[in-house]
Amino acid sequence: MISLKKEIENADMVVVGIGAELQAKNLIPYQAKEIAQFYQKLGMTKYEEICAHANEEEFTYIKDLYYFYYIVTQKIPTIYDRLEKILAGKNFFIITSNTDDLIYSSTLDETKIVAPCGTRRYFQCSKGCEKNLYPAKELMFAKLKEFEETGETSKIGCGLCKAPLEFNIRTKDTAAHYVEEGYLLQWGKYTKWLQGTLNKRFLVLELGEGFEQPNLFHWPFERLVYLNQKAKLIRVHSKLSQIGEELKERAVSVPMSAIDFLMEQELDDKNEGKNC
Repeated sequence: MISLKKEIENADMVVVGIGAELQAKNLIPYQAKEIAQFYQKLGMTKYEEICAHANEEEFTYIKDLYYFYYIVTQKIPTIYDRLEKILAGKNFFIITSNTDDLIYSSTLDETKIVAPCGTRRYFQCSKGCEKNLYPAKELMFAKLKEFEETGETSKIGCGLCKAPLEFNIRTKDTAAHYVEEGYLLQWGKYTKWLQGTLNKRFLVLELGEGFEQPNLFHWPFERLVYLNQKAKLIRVHSKLSQIGEELKERAVSVPMSAIDFLMEQELDDKNEGKNC
């Protein structure tokens, strides 16, 4: 097993790409008891009932509101806290293709994270009538309270054109009207940070990406390593960890899930006592 601790110690800068293997659904199932307990403390009792109707399209929207309201409002101990300990003290940046926001519920510094595919912390108009983004927490909670009281499952409406609001995430269905302004500021910080990696001892760590969003960081990571002779790539994925021949000497393929890989990594003694 490769020692990520040693690789990071030897690097001046570290970029981490996080993909689908570290999605929230792989770390916290919808049926997790802590989610139901969270809502019980709020006096809301219908979450478990909704999960029992998980395959019924009528309740999909409401179920997602329950799930993502929990994620965006709580600090949730997960594998991401372990990653924070591994990266402690290093100059790093994280790019993620996930849109569930679980990474922001961890101890990682969100000023060092960019999520170009979007966020559940904001809503946008499903018709793209304006480039407005609406903070999601209050709207989600109000809708959940309405559902608890009335059973109403209609979607939250846009304040301008009355079309349904949707989460500010990019998918095949939303690409044409996806509001990019939500991530562009962080994207600028990320690209400027990358400019400083040239001729530095640069570790490129790809965790669980597979081939869902290759243009986002899979191929860009390979180019970065190819151009920087002091760079090294570690690609971790249960099925798609292969490395091209041109990078073989400065890249390592780790054929295991990103979750298992992080769990097996040794932590610094000084970090072991930190609370998640």
